[in-house]
Amino acid sequence: MIFTTYTFLVFFLALLLVYALTPRPLRKYVMIVGGFVFYAYDSIGHFFFLLALTCVVYVISLSEKRPILLYGICVPVGFLLYYKYWKMAVSTWNSVFAGWFSATLPAVHIAVPLAISFFVFEFVHYLADVYKGKTERVSFSEFFLFIFFFPSLVAGPIKRIQSFSKEKFLFSFEHVQKGMIRMGIGLFKKIVLADSLNPLFMPVFDDPHKYPPDALWVAMYAYAFKIYFDFSAYSDIAIGAAQCFGFHLPENFNWPYISRNLVEFWRRWHISLSTWIRDYLYIPMGGNRKGYLNMLLFIFLAMTISGLWHGANWTFVIWGMWHGIGQVINKIWNKWRQERTFVPKPLYEFLSWGLTFQFVCFGWIFFASPTIHNSIVFFVRMWGIHA
Repeated sequence: MIFTTYTFLVFFLALLLVYALTPRPLRKYVMIVGGFVFYAYDSIGHFFFLLALTCVVYVISLSEKRPILLYGICVPVGFLLYYKYWKMAVSTWNSVFAGWFSATLPAVHIAVPLAISFFVFEFVHYLADVYKGKTERVSFSEFFLFIFFFPSLVAGPIKRIQSFSKEKFLFSFEHVQKGMIRMGIGLFKKIVLADSLNPLFMPVFDDPHKYPPDALWVAMYAYAFKIYFDFSAYSDIAIGAAQCFGFHLPENFNWPYISRNLVEFWRRWHISLSTWIRDYLYIPMGGNRKGYLNMLLFIFLAMTISGLWHGANWTFVIWGMWHGIGQVINKIWNKWRQERTFVPKPLYEFLSWGLTFQFVCFGWIFFASPTIHNSIVFFVRMWGIHA
């Protein structure tokens, strides 16, 4: 169910009415059923699959044996790898390695369950935090509400059980008013701002051969703002919808394009994802505890994996590597320039902002291109070189 459809509007208003009329002790179950309906609307088969997987993860979380909690993380991650990346793995093998080994793998046709990445991220978070003792185990119904909470089900923000389990199921017209305003801002960003930019970049990224350099530059910047308005719009709608029901979701975007370096950019861009990568990838790898060079390696690997999370295509991997390399350079530069002053601080910050913004925009070329070949052609032709 998509936020910008009339179907969602009817569903949302009907559920809000039922929620308001339901006694407070029972509102939890209204939200659980609402999440079931929201997800099952798109695929009843995938709904039952994720329902079963949620039950399995919850049973794993009840174990008092810490190794079971740790290795239990492999269950949801394994399903994510199969559904989202097995097709990519087979395609890569057949196009790159099959000729060497005289064997091709059969083509894969897998329907990916909606929002499986968000489900798995929250499964991993819960199991990992129970394992580390960072959270208490919650009840069966609380866990189901956490996982199937419809506002954040499809596009985030990625929640944390520690704050979510403290919600009090309050309802007030003040919450509804503020939530509706936030949803309205999100709809404006999506329909008026984001979608209006589509004609400026969609045909260009599909076939960059046909367009002159100025059209390619315009397409790159148009996509940069399109993806920001798009992603932040869905977060606004999710946060606003949750607020109408008296829930609080974490903020997800904080003016990322004013960042003066890539570290700051990732503190402002898709914040719930950035903090998840830090807490469940970067720090478990070793973080900054195993020496400077290892820290740089872990940053690069974490960003590369985060790129792959965005989609099962090598263009997303390269985008993640682009940001990984950028962050490594950022770290090295900051260490080198300590105690060194080259230009006045206002000028330095302005130049830092400009370079950061441009680096991010160049990265979006990989993210938006359907193939690596298209992204290379796009890059080359931007500078007036025919390819």
